[in-house]
Amino acid sequence: MLGTIAAILLTILKIIGIILAVIVGLAILLVLAILFVPIRYSIRADGRAPDFRGKAVVSWLLHIVSVSFAVDNGTALYIRIFGIPIKKTVSKSEPKEDDGRDLTAKILDKIFPEKKEADPKVQPKAAPVAQPQETPTIIAQADKVPDDNKEEPEKDSVRILEEIVRETREAESAESFVKERKSLKQKIKDFLAGIREKIKSIVSKLSELYKKGEEKYEEITGFFEDRENLEAINLIKKKLLLLLKHYKPRKIKGRLVLGLSDPSLTGKIIGAYYMFFEPRRSFLDLKGEFKSEVIEGDIFIKGRVRLNHLAAAAIVLYRNKKIKSWIKKED
Repeated sequence: MLGTIAAILLTILKIIGIILAVIVGLAILLVLAILFVPIRYSIRADGRAPDFRGKAVVSWLLHIVSVSFAVDNGTALYIRIFGIPIKKTVSKSEPKEDDGRDLTAKILDKIFPEKKEADPKVQPKAAPVAQPQETPTIIAQADKVPDDNKEEPEKDSVRILEEIVRETREAESAESFVKERKSLKQKIKDFLAGIREKIKSIVSKLSELYKKGEEKYEEITGFFEDRENLEAINLIKKKLLLLLKHYKPRKIKGRLVLGLSDPSLTGKIIGAYYMFFEPRRSFLDLKGEFKSEVIEGDIFIKGRVRLNHLAAAAIVLYRNKKIKSWIKKED
């Protein structure tokens, strides 16, 4: 009885062990595939200015995972796994009529699109103006018809009231003038005091900036005078150059026909290009067109990226004590 139970337990443990071993093996295989199976990329573009079309494809592990982006009268993005699209984004652009402008203007419009201006012929509608309503006028007959029955004392009282009102207004105007004069002086004093405070704040800020600049300068010079810092910087530079060597395109081939509105400028550009690149070793076959204005060509770029180089460089850099101290200081 006990032997049977023990055999069953051993069988279950054996099955669990096999399953765990398979899972660990698959995980290790997946990590090795990610590190050593290259990610391949290719870029192809051709056309005639200002209209070009192109396509970029990134694939991994015999196109099990692939991402493609195309530009041709619109844009299209596809992400596929085992050939099954899991994401698809397509946008089309409307065709534009030829306006008869030269090639340079069309290219500049592609790079720097202009904002649409309002049509001067189309004028905004004016808001309706409210018509003033006619109000009945009431004519005071008492104001127009002189009253002969008024007595002279009443005229004297009116004259006295008018003099009182005039004297009161003159006194008020004199008092307001004095107040305005005092307020003007106070405003000038406040303005000068504000300018003085602003000058003081500017001087204090400039002195603070000068002190901070001195501290930063001493910190930077001290950083580059440290031998360990220089060694860490040289190590980073070395690893970046090594990654660039591994990740640079393995194949670049292109053709370009260049013709500008000024034939002399076309000749200068082609001459300057072949001064730096020999025709046999140049990746771009550049030809000049001196009779017409044209920019036409095609280019093909192909390469691959292995993540093991990136992982190895990251491990070496992280093991450096100085770089590790920089990372910890940032955290």
